[in-house]
Amino acid sequence: MKSKLTYATLFLIGVLLTGCGIPSVHPLYEPEDLIVNTVITGVWSSEDENELFYVFSLDDLENNRINLPENIVSNENDTTSSFTINLDEIEDELEEKKDEGPKNLYYIIHTMDDQIVDLFYAGLVQLDSQCFIDLYKVSYNDDAFRFPTHIFTKLEIQEDKLILQEFKESFVKDLIKNQQIRIKHEYSDDNLLLTAPSEDLKKFILKYGRETDAYGEEYTYNRVKESL
Repeated sequence: MKSKLTYATLFLIGVLLTGCGIPSVHPLYEPEDLIVNTVITGVWSSEDENELFYVFSLDDLENNRINLPENIVSNENDTTSSFTINLDEIEDELEEKKDEGPKNLYYIIHTMDDQIVDLFYAGLVQLDSQCFIDLYKVSYNDDAFRFPTHIFTKLEIQEDKLILQEFKESFVKDLIKNQQIRIKHEYSDDNLLLTAPSEDLKKFILKYGRETDAYGEEYTYNRVKESL
């Protein structure tokens, strides 16, 4: 299945969390930083229209505003498919994250060919009048070889488009190498992992978030539906 994913989708869902962009141990936000923007709620597609992204909040879930396709939703007793989700379980998981302001967290379901590829929590934060999205992959399986990390990227929200720009790892590496910034980090086989606390991550964004050289390519996702 992975061989069929487009690069744009891998940016947002797969590669984004395993190599493109900069993985971080801590989120870009602190609980009080999370903002709500109802424009992102709904169904979005990659530019080639091969993949769909269902975006909703806990508030949407609690108020019965979620109407996902039947083929990707299971009931309480259905444990036969690894490509379906249980909305009650999602609500329980989000409720457990109350210390992060669950009503301000979003849930993203990525599907391809009517099957779920990945699930994410997403947090929106505004810094220096710019919007950023922090993504955290939801994993139901314990895997000692994969450490859960956050990826944050610049997000431009338009009425019918979401435009994302990843941070370039090379940009941050050069800053560190030239001793232009002091930010906690580790290297593994030349791969950069940020270990700085959320407060320091925000300071980094405030200082370099408007520099063009800090970002890689731009990726656009188009609205399919305004609601679920």
